[in-house]
Amino acid sequence: MRRKAAIVLAIVTALAVSAAAFDPKELPNPLANAKVGDWALYDMSGRFQMRYTVVAVSDASITLKMETYANGESVFSREMEFPLGGDAPPAVPGMKEMPEDPPEPKYSKDKVTIDGKTLDCTLMEVTFDGKTTKTWISGDIPVQGLVKVESEGAPMMTLLDWGRGD
Repeated sequence: MRRKAAIVLAIVTALAVSAAAFDPKELPNPLANAKVGDWALYDMSGRFQMRYTVVAVSDASITLKMETYANGESVFSREMEFPLGGDAPPAVPGMKEMPEDPPEPKYSKDKVTIDGKTLDCTLMEVTFDGKTTKTWISGDIPVQGLVKVESEGAPMMTLLDWGRGD
């Protein structure tokens, strides 16, 4: 069940950030102006935290560091390099490509308040394998632009904090 939830999260997240590269009218592309040091920290269903940090930017690629924390200690770290203009980075390691026939997302506008700051978001809803996943995305959030992800109303990923590099 957890594996299936992780796969759904990966698909939804990859759809969200890859759509940003192809349809800027619908979604922001937070990687377009990425700077070294940009970061976002997420709660993953209360079980652990995940931090994405931009560690390198060149004319050709962006490198992200993904760190997983449990009980305040780093338990996993991985750097992933992505070509600019290519596929968007997945949220879950190991996801190499999109499904052959990905579900069609529905878009709307919404606002989400995180740590006292109200963010204008694009809400993307995707039904995959009979379950609906909602993803809130904001151009104000660095790295992947993710604000929160819910599956069938249960939180899977919620933004805790974020910052910009120099």
